[in-house]
Amino acid sequence: MGRKKVVTASQSKNVKHAIMAAILVEIEVATKAKKKLKNAGRASCYGVMSEVIKRHKAANPWLNRDVLNNYKRMIARKKVIRIDADGSSISSLTGIGVEEEADVSAIENSGDDGNCNDMEGDSGPSTNTSDLEVISQLADETAIMEVNRGGRPKGTTNAQIIETNRSQKVAMNYAASKAALMKESFSNSGYDRLPKGTYKDIISETESKFSLSEGSLNIKTLLTRVKRGKLTCSGRGRVSPMIALEAHFLDALLQLAAMRQPVTTKQALQLINSMVTTTNLKQSIIAWKKTNLPGSFEDEKAQYLGPKYWKNFKKRHPELKQRRAVRFDSNREDWCTKDNFEKMYSHIYPAMVQSGVAIELDEEVMVTAEGNITDVQTKSWGWKTKYLLTRPELLMFVDEVGSNTSQKKDGNIGGQTFIVHKTQRALLRSSHADCHFTVLGFTNALGEPICCVIIIAGKEIAAKHRMGLQPWADFVGDPEVDLNENSNGVDKYYPYGPTCYPFGKEVETYVTCSESGSITSEILVESLAHIDRKLTFDRSEAVPFLLLDGHGSRFLLPFLDYIGAPATKWTVCIGVPYGTHIWQVGDSSEQNGAFKQALTERKQEILQKKNRHANRVS
Repeated sequence: MGRKKVVTASQSKNVKHAIMAAILVEIEVATKAKKKLKNAGRASCYGVMSEVIKRHKAANPWLNRDVLNNYKRMIARKKVIRIDADGSSISSLTGIGVEEEADVSAIENSGDDGNCNDMEGDSGPSTNTSDLEVISQLADETAIMEVNRGGRPKGTTNAQIIETNRSQKVAMNYAASKAALMKESFSNSGYDRLPKGTYKDIISETESKFSLSEGSLNIKTLLTRVKRGKLTCSGRGRVSPMIALEAHFLDALLQLAAMRQPVTTKQALQLINSMVTTTNLKQSIIAWKKTNLPGSFEDEKAQYLGPKYWKNFKKRHPELKQRRAVRFDSNREDWCTKDNFEKMYSHIYPAMVQSGVAIELDEEVMVTAEGNITDVQTKSWGWKTKYLLTRPELLMFVDEVGSNTSQKKDGNIGGQTFIVHKTQRALLRSSHADCHFTVLGFTNALGEPICCVIIIAGKEIAAKHRMGLQPWADFVGDPEVDLNENSNGVDKYYPYGPTCYPFGKEVETYVTCSESGSITSEILVESLAHIDRKLTFDRSEAVPFLLLDGHGSRFLLPFLDYIGAPATKWTVCIGVPYGTHIWQVGDSSEQNGAFKQALTERKQEILQKKNRHANRVS
């Protein structure tokens, strides 16, 4: 038995690929030819692959349908494949159409045994030198044809499909609303119809506005909506009257999650209802419920959206998911970036203009520290700006600082020392009576104090907590009878808290309580109501503006209801989370440190007075 020449795996593989590429081209040509026949239906193409495989099976016993399909899937994953330039079959044996050019030289060097179709007997022809010449010639004549890679094409992920569909719905709602307004405007002006091409212009403008490809919106759909008066639509079935606002609901919920202040289902529904309250859509909700749901809906609860709405809202916005919370370590450096602060003020300044406390100029100007426009750069303060603050007294800030009546954790004031014997420790009498409290200081952009709020830990607040008590102070008459003479003053028997005098009006300290001694949504409402009662703002001229941090109490229903009501309207903006030490007025280490030092000193002073006048302290 003679020694056979060994053909390497790569040589054999390349030849097989060339043969299969030619067979695929032959199948494609035969299929197209049958489709072109008169009265040729889909069934006329049946059996083409089987016939071609059968014709080549004798020369290539390894060939079958599965091998051919595997090769098709393989080349589909490649960036380019090579096929015959004229797209025709080359022979019953050979062809070339691989993603890489066949290694013809390797085949030639392998001699006669380089043919992978070598069979015993005369069941089929063998590949000779003339066949190799044909392969080489066809390899030179092949053309590159782009084919799709394997996997999902770009832009067809589930998330992208959902986003595209939603963008198209929102865009069509926008286009229909705009077309209806233009039609109504022209009708009121005495015109019977819109100018020619108006609807096409609206479609083009809307596609550009929502970053949609040309042809994404159907002009016939637009005309039908305008004709029927049904301008907004979210899908088949009954349409919620909230469709026009749901984009705002979704944006608010996602922004809260991005701020790492996610809300629960209950809080989300409260937030949505508070936003609905400010849009005067209560009657629309009641009318929709009466039309589409069983029941009378005459009670006060009928104006609110319930769990069923929330369930359908989540279906319409599948990007919302309910997940268990994961605790994280708040890293201020992740939030305190230039981009975040630019985004913050790009929203705050227009809101100030809308509130009436600032104006917007056509061009940026230099401004002095007093707020006056200047052309002298040395007199300017900060960067150039298009916004000028016109009502600084209505622009307000608030910061909170927590503390405790206990002196256990109080340090020394400025490294303060005491005189003792060299063998003694400096032991200072102190109180360990524990009671947490929080102090809020409202100030305006002029630097004037507006109001002081004190929150004491407890379930209820007594009169003595609001009034304060200094038994060591001198009093007039009977302190329990002559209250006015013995109240409101640092040296009074009932000192009360600090009183502020903004706009020449008197605003006393507001004292309240919570179980933890911290701020809540209800307490924030009570604080603003206290300021409203004392200052009585004229909201026809300007709406008071309040800049807050991202504490959770700012996003709950009581607070949102209060600031949204016309009679007590406030414009409220939220600053960058975990960046209050940079942007929030009053939140600085210098101010907080000074406050705590003064508080430590005052607590020690009160304890000493209490000890000296123990006979007057019950």
